[in-house]
Amino acid sequence: MAYSANAPVRRTAKPALEEHAMVVEPRTDLPTVLVVEDEWLIAEALSRAVRKLGYRALGPVGSVADALAALDAETPDAVLLDTILGHESSVAVADRLLEEATPFAFFTGYSQDDLPRRFKGCRVLTKPVSEASLKAELKTLIT
Repeated sequence: MAYSANAPVRRTAKPALEEHAMVVEPRTDLPTVLVVEDEWLIAEALSRAVRKLGYRALGPVGSVADALAALDAETPDAVLLDTILGHESSVAVADRLLEEATPFAFFTGYSQDDLPRRFKGCRVLTKPVSEASLKAELKTLIT
């Protein structure tokens, strides 16, 4: 049979995979950790490590505006906060976390001496971080 532009089009059924696709909902019974990091590879690796340790990762988000919006939408149990997000400081986010008494640690390549004076008592998790250090820090923040 030759091809004809007027020939009826034969439609096939949708693949079974689409019909039975499994939707995985995030577990809401796990403690939530908001990841605020602007460098995509670091943010994804950190979020993956947070999930591997048994927490629900919120984000990652990479800007001050997105971090504040995430905090408006949900109150996490803890926050890992990079000090510099793109070209802006995360000080506004840290101030809000202190104001709301949300546990957090600065997640940074800088030292605690580089933080503004009002954050001198805050926890600092130095990049790069080992899984053991991350586990210990999250346990400290969420207890």
